[in-house]
Amino acid sequence: MPPKLKKTNTGRIVAVHRSHWLIQDQQEKLHKATARYKAGAPVVGDLVQFSDAGGGGVHIDSIEERESTLQRIDRRGQPKPLAANYTRLVVVCAPAPGIDRLLIDQYLIAADHGGVRPLLVINKSDLIEDVSGLDPMLAAYQKAHCETVLTCAMQGDGLQNLAERLRGEVAVFVGPSGVGKSSIIQHFVPDREIRVGALSAAGMGSHTTTASVWYDLEGGGAVIDSPGVREFRLDHIPVEIVRAGFWEIDEMGQGCKFSNCSHRHEPECVVLEALQENTLDELRYKNYLHLLAEAEAAVRN
Repeated sequence: MPPKLKKTNTGRIVAVHRSHWLIQDQQEKLHKATARYKAGAPVVGDLVQFSDAGGGGVHIDSIEERESTLQRIDRRGQPKPLAANYTRLVVVCAPAPGIDRLLIDQYLIAADHGGVRPLLVINKSDLIEDVSGLDPMLAAYQKAHCETVLTCAMQGDGLQNLAERLRGEVAVFVGPSGVGKSSIIQHFVPDREIRVGALSAAGMGSHTTTASVWYDLEGGGAVIDSPGVREFRLDHIPVEIVRAGFWEIDEMGQGCKFSNCSHRHEPECVVLEALQENTLDELRYKNYLHLLAEAEAAVRN
């Protein structure tokens, strides 16, 4: 007979499925879990207390306080946590299916809201005929305090550079489907298929690839793989956080005549002057206006 679990145990959520979770305990054993109503909704990365539920399963009794949380708005308009206790938000995009600057800026605000540093990865660099054409965008994100890395996961280009920037970090990879997140993660987790097989054997079933998954890395740190998304709304994030999330605009705004300048129409606005002088990226500014208007509308509604 397998040894009985203690009355309470500590573990980490390493995979999430529609109806259950997988917990990895301190001995690296996996447990298929359900959550008690009072426990809330655990997500990958959560540290939890759990107890024996009988029949080989466990109950999640409580979730420990999160150091960081990535959230998105669900179909009912409510904030839904996606991952917890990460230290870097890695936003992956690619020329195919296309670089969505609005989605990138939404993720950057989410990183700022969660108190973590973002990292922008432009994958499939082999499809870019003239890499210098990206220079204005890369410069814009450098001003926004966001590091950028160009990679080609299929050829291995840039992956060592990315690995060095993520050494010792808990990195959650986000971005739309088709940008190559899985190929990049495969570099960090070369035995990924074996690990996915272990998750399936522990009770995740045949649809493990649709779930969020935590992978411990040999050199320390971890990678969280999340499902691809087409949109990432910020209705749950306060207006002031959206404003502050555009770092370069917020910094420029310190020099405006009015302390509450919205950078839309006010006189002696340093941000509008920078826009006219082409020292502020126009698309970043347009996304600032768009996301700020959405945040203000969310408050009114």
